[in-house]
Amino acid sequence: MLRLSFFFFIIYCSNSFSQELKSELDKLLSSKFFQSTIISVDVYDLTEKKPLYKRNNKLLLTPASNMKILSSAAALYFLEPQYQFTTTVAYNGFVLNGKLDGDLFVTGGFDPLLSTSDIEKLSDQIISFGIKEINGNIIADVSRKDSLYWGSGWMWDDDPSADAPYLSALNVNFNTVSVRVTPGQVGDKPVVSLSPQTAFFNIINDAVTISGSQSDLIVTRNYLNKNNDIILTGSMGRNTSVSKSFNVVDPELYFVTMLKESLESKGIIIKGDAIRSSSSNDLRHITQLRTPLDSVLSRVNKNSNNLCAEMIIYALSDQHFEQPASAYNGLKMIDSLLIIMNFNPDDFSFNDGSGISRYNLVTTELLLETLKFLYQKHHTLFIRLYDSLAIAGYDGTLRGRLKNAPLQNNVRAKTGKLRGVSSLSGYLTNSSGSLIAFSIMIQNYVNKTQQGRTILDEICKLLAK
Repeated sequence: MLRLSFFFFIIYCSNSFSQELKSELDKLLSSKFFQSTIISVDVYDLTEKKPLYKRNNKLLLTPASNMKILSSAAALYFLEPQYQFTTTVAYNGFVLNGKLDGDLFVTGGFDPLLSTSDIEKLSDQIISFGIKEINGNIIADVSRKDSLYWGSGWMWDDDPSADAPYLSALNVNFNTVSVRVTPGQVGDKPVVSLSPQTAFFNIINDAVTISGSQSDLIVTRNYLNKNNDIILTGSMGRNTSVSKSFNVVDPELYFVTMLKESLESKGIIIKGDAIRSSSSNDLRHITQLRTPLDSVLSRVNKNSNNLCAEMIIYALSDQHFEQPASAYNGLKMIDSLLIIMNFNPDDFSFNDGSGISRYNLVTTELLLETLKFLYQKHHTLFIRLYDSLAIAGYDGTLRGRLKNAPLQNNVRAKTGKLRGVSSLSGYLTNSSGSLIAFSIMIQNYVNKTQQGRTILDEICKLLAK
């Protein structure tokens, strides 16, 4: 009888805690803010195997970067654990006495993490191979990917933001360039420096340095004409400085231009140009660069890197469909995952892998069920996803949020932000030791980004109690 009484006491306490949580969440979500703004919430106790809270969880909303959870889950499920993004360097013709009579080819394999330092590695490996002179061209082969440079639903006024990278099978420096402007002498032009420093960009500097700290300097890339001119206009005060990053048109040409510059700086004579073309069938291998999938997923979810998310969609297409790879086919693999999870893909809209597109429509129910599915059915994949998520108060997009106990180093989640949209989905452990999965999306507000983010954080506090 005592054991039975204790059992019912535990059930009573559990229901009491659930009711208290519901009451506190209902109170939080009854604020004036939600008279004109939509919120969707779905929360589940993975340890106790029971739902904790639902509100509007079947509403179709714009997920912003929470779309990356679906892209990551599909990549984990449908790509081999040992999958690597591979970039290959080869040549045609022949090499005699250090002279290549032919072209050097760099074949892109959708690696989004290649950087200037990787280009330096490649140039050293090419020299180690014995090549001292190239009579042909340095060629970017991007034939494994279709010709679409942006995702469906990306907006023209996202250009030239670094958050809207041009997409290619051959990428470098996240397909962006950093521009730093410092004042010159009064009456002279400001001083412009690029990172990386390369002649790929043409700088048009029509600005002037003035005394004082006033400034109306405009720095941009010539996105209206779809070229890589960096344009400066206006005036810059002597006591100011400006740093900006822009996306880059034709990132594959960006890559091979810097490879050509690197080789030439090391004494290699190159007769041809840095161009884009398809490779021939009689190539001879020189070297490869490989990047593991989990390294890319970490950038996707900790740093919310859009290029990385789009490249895993192309990798899915490349592995499961005929070439050239396309986002359309890659997104079909998300559809396949939904079918396995007993959802109908026709009930949702997927248009890119990163969440930039306003055409994406998902529910918190779907995001939560994805988090549950990996935990309950594929625990090894769950661990890989969990490890890729931003850690509250520690790294990634949550470095500056949820910094106090019991949330710091506890919440593992994917953030999401577009104009008028804030979202947060992931996992946390509550004070009873239960692992909680949650998905929250807030949408349709004006100039209240901080308020939306504060509400997301407050919900996490309540869930952790």
